[in-house]
Parts: sequence; C-alpha cells; structure tokens
Amino acid sequence: LEIARRQEILRDSANRLALQLQQLNAAGQSRSVSEVVVAVDAPRAVRAGFRISYLVSQAGWSPLYDLRVESVGQPVQLQYKAQAYQQSGEDWENVQLTLSTGKPMSTARKPVLNTWWLREHVIVVTGGAPRGRMQKMDMAESEILLDDARINSGAIPAEGPEVQAYDQATTFAFRINAPYDIPSDGQQYVVAIGEETLPASYEYYAAPRLNPHAFLTANVTGWEQYRLLSGPANLFFEGTYLGKSLLNANVATDTLSFSLGIDEGIVITREKEKQFTDKQFIGNKKTETIGWEIELRNNKRQAASIVVEDQYPVSTTEEIEVELGPHKGAEVDEANGKLRWEVELKSGATEKLSFRYSVKYPKRMNLVLE
Repeated sequence: LEIARRQEILRDSANRLALQLQQLNAAGQSRSVSEVVVAVDAPRAVRAGFRISYLVSQAGWSPLYDLRVESVGQPVQLQYKAQAYQQSGEDWENVQLTLSTGKPMSTARKPVLNTWWLREHVIVVTGGAPRGRMQKMDMAESEILLDDARINSGAIPAEGPEVQAYDQATTFAFRINAPYDIPSDGQQYVVAIGEETLPASYEYYAAPRLNPHAFLTANVTGWEQYRLLSGPANLFFEGTYLGKSLLNANVATDTLSFSLGIDEGIVITREKEKQFTDKQFIGNKKTETIGWEIELRNNKRQAASIVVEDQYPVSTTEEIEVELGPHKGAEVDEANGKLRWEVELKSGATEKLSFRYSVKYPKRMNLVLE
C-alpha cells in the first residue's frame, strides 16, 4: 500500500513537470529570435556606426477609405487610411514609417512570350484523384518601410498626422511623420494617411426592371492625382453611415463613380402598357408584342439628373426574331439589348418613358419575355 501511494505521488509530480516543460517549450516557440550577420570591408581600421535595413516578409498594408458627402452638390471628403500589420516576432513601438506601394516579394523580371504550340489536350484521369484543383495565387501586400523601428496600435488622432507623399521610379510612398506602434500579433491597425476634398458631380441611376428606386451616384474626375489604390470604403451621406463599398482605382476612365444609396425623393414606377401588348399566331409561329411605360417623379426641392436603363431580349438563334419598336429617344445598345435615357427632371416634375418590342418564335417554344 505504501509503495502504491508513493507511485501515485511520483506520477503527479511527473505530470506537473511535464506540463511545466510543455508551457516553457510553447513560450520559447512563440518568441522569434533573429540574427543579422554583416560582412564589412574597410581599407583601414576605423571607428564607425552602422545603420542596417532589412526586409520583413510578414508585414504589409492595404488601403482603407472613408467617403463623406454632406449634401448633393457638395464635394466628397475622402479620408485616406492604411490597415497595417506585422508578425516579425518583435513589437514595433513609437516608429515613423513609410508606406510604399512597392512589392519586393514579387518578381521584377519582365514577362517573355514563348511560342504557343497548339496541341490536342489529353486529360489523364487516375482513380481517387480529385477532378480539379484551384491553383494557389501568390499575393504580395504593399511593403512597410520603417525608420529606426516599429508602428502604432490603435486610435487615429483627431487631426491626421502630417504626411509626405513622393514618387519613386516605379512606385510611390507615404511617409507618416507621427509615430505609431504595431504589436507583432498579425492584427490590422489603422494608420491615418491624410484627407482630400474631391470635386464631384451627382446624378441618379435607375434600372426599374430590377429595382424600383433611384440610386444617387457621385462621379469624381481627376482622381488620378490623389494616388488612390483600390480598397474598401465606408460611405457616409448627410451624416448617416450607408455601408461599405469598393473604391476601384483600376479603371481606364477618368471618372470614379460610387453609389450613395437610395433616394426616396425620386419615385419610379414601371408598368406594362396593356394597349400595346398583344399575341398573334400565324402558322407555326407566335408573335408577342410587349410595351412598357416608366414614370419618374421628382419630389425633391431641387432638380435632378437621372440616368434610366432598361432592356429588351436579344436572340441567340435564327428561330427567334426580336424587333425593337418605339423607344422614345433612348440610346440603344443592340448587342446587349440595353436602352438608356438621360433625363433632367425639375422639382415636382413628372416624366414618362416608354418602349415596345416584338418577338416572333416557334409555337413549340416557351419563352420568358417580360
């Protein structure tokens, strides 16, 4: 009995020691130890100081925006921010940083087009193998360049820090003069870059076939000078948060557009014109004619510019013939079957738009024509 009791005590002691060892090992693994080896070539003995720069692959940043519009006709207030992170194993404390659009982890070699030999593609199927695989894409975040150390957590100051933006040969960078901290935890911390006032024009957009509402759209021109990158944006209109959108800077036009949501002051209805809707049967063919009327009313105190788009069907076979009828001044995109009106609507005014189309097809077919 005494031997059994001593064995139990020894087992408890061994379990405690094993747990302590496991905790010590985990703590040691969580700490990253780095060593920098520098080879120095000096023609003669000299006392000198060294400043060493090195690349950390576990760090990066991505853009984030706040877009605010106080009222229609006012410029857009853009707040430019960065979401910075790092997992270098060392906390960055009280650092000045430079946010660069360079991607040092990506290849700098120019692409080379080799001869494209056309051969029959043979698919080899082996038992138990997956039928398809998605190729992993290597994505490099924009780099963070640090001056003498580290970046900062959290709260953005009420007034954004002074920022110096400058162009490099193939990239551009923002030098943040205010110090920041960023722990080595992989979390994203917001860094204020600056604010810009963007002149904008406003118009309403409506596609009543899909949604019976008018969406207010802001159009910004000359945005290239502000060094914007594609990224998520928080939208605010008249002091109200509308939600998230995407600022797409990868566009080939000089106009940047984004939606500010639905404006209930513009009332839109879309109804079938019964007097122009008809069905006819000739032989083995059926012809259907459908007419639509769109009514716009501006209940706002100021005039509104409205872009209205609708559509008619497009045939993909010779058996189906589509003919567009009267469409009251709409621009027509025949390839895609789209109609577009640009309407200037005064306060309290009403405008009616209409269009018709006919479809001739075999009676054996069932088509959705509305």
